[in-house]
Amino acid sequence: MIGHLDPATVHDDDARVESYNVTGSTPTDHRITWHSTVWHPGLPYAVSALARRPSTSHTSALCRAVQTIVDAQLDDGRWPSTDGAATLSVWTIWPYIEALADVRFRSPVASGGLLTVVAPDAIILRTGAARERGVFRTVWRPLPRRGLAGIRRRWAAFVLALFTIGGVWLALLGMIRWREFGLGMVVPIILLLIQIGLPHTRPER
Repeated sequence: MIGHLDPATVHDDDARVESYNVTGSTPTDHRITWHSTVWHPGLPYAVSALARRPSTSHTSALCRAVQTIVDAQLDDGRWPSTDGAATLSVWTIWPYIEALADVRFRSPVASGGLLTVVAPDAIILRTGAARERGVFRTVWRPLPRRGLAGIRRRWAAFVLALFTIGGVWLALLGMIRWREFGLGMVVPIILLLIQIGLPHTRPER
């Protein structure tokens, strides 16, 4: 379905068609039969299918499709009919309402937050107080904590990198000789080898 889905289009050329007959009687008991054909839009059914999947692998397509449905809604509350008819029909309301309800109550990312698609397979979901912050502040704020945690886990590699950058810089300036730089790298390398040899354990959460 994903291979044929266009999240930017409510209707497509392969929309499902339903044909049926409606029979009624006149006051003189004369029976009349009308043949009716209804074109079902494809996008709301695709949205419902994606929202009901227990996976977020197609979240980007789902978000773009939902935005298309919201933007396509007319001022009177219904959605445009596939055949261009201006009359009110259950098919111009029900599939879309059901699709939006599925996203609201069944989607794995349905939490009342603000969704921002940043890449085909990446979204940012802002909830609570984060709704009032910009996307950049939301992403940047946890980076210092994560950086310190990474340094604590790989402290020897961090020390080696500092010694390497500082030593090369001092050697290029002529403040130390390259032999001194090489000797100064011995201790950081030994520390790195010790850290690699130590058993790694993860704290329980």
